[in-house]
Amino acid sequence: MTEENPLFFLLKKYPDADWDMELVSENENVTMKFVKSNPDLGWKVKYLSKNPNLIWDFVKKRVFSDWDWVELSMHPCVTPEIVERNHTMRWFWPSMSCNPNLTIEFLRKFKHRDWNWLILTKNAAFTIEMILSNRDLPWKLDFLCKNPNYKSQHKPASSSYVNFDDLSRDPKLTIEIVKKFPAENWSWYHVSKNEGITMKDIQENPDLPWKETVAENPNMTLEYVDAHHDDPNFSFKFLSANKFTKMKERQMRIKDRKTVYPLMVKKMGKVMSRHIVETYL
Repeated sequence: MTEENPLFFLLKKYPDADWDMELVSENENVTMKFVKSNPDLGWKVKYLSKNPNLIWDFVKKRVFSDWDWVELSMHPCVTPEIVERNHTMRWFWPSMSCNPNLTIEFLRKFKHRDWNWLILTKNAAFTIEMILSNRDLPWKLDFLCKNPNYKSQHKPASSSYVNFDDLSRDPKLTIEIVKKFPAENWSWYHVSKNEGITMKDIQENPDLPWKETVAENPNMTLEYVDAHHDDPNFSFKFLSANKFTKMKERQMRIKDRKTVYPLMVKKMGKVMSRHIVETYL
């Protein structure tokens, strides 16, 4: 297995594939360093606006590019200090209501802007205490229970009814559950990319109605791509959005085994076997 970023590796290996550069541009595997080093890949600046690795310095140096200011306004790289220093830029205040860096002080300073107070009320940047201590601001208190900081004393009773459309999105889903209820109304679009479903599950159950979103499944492996990239139902568009979460986790474990094991042996002596060390990595 390559230790290179999986998406970078595949972009280089299949340069002529039908990549969706809009999805690639917003993919969390794409860093601004990679964008700067590969300017010829056809990046979509509007979609870089959504990329979680975006940094303000990158934006500032390209401020006249085709940024999506709705997305930028809510991006975690944008802080109240940045907005204040660049107040003439095309900020979109309704979407800035989602920004996780907001403060009460900033809200008060710009309270006459076009905020979405329902979204602000649900924004986790504001604790319940902050909201209730600033009741003169036009919070939507009917939606206070939607704020992640809200701790209800009375949890609703759980229903015995199983919504299979919701279950299709549940990360705890397993292939055993799917096979136990094959006739139910599953959302195969979501089952196919569910992190609870592995590539082995998919390969061992070819009779199930898998969708193109298999390519977005975070359990994706380079071996699976190599074996199936020519299949008519394999989608590089959905691969473009893949976060490769599990592959990166495996890479980190391999890296730890290469670096941590020698250090542990050095500290504790060779009586400690590799098996014991790997058990704790």
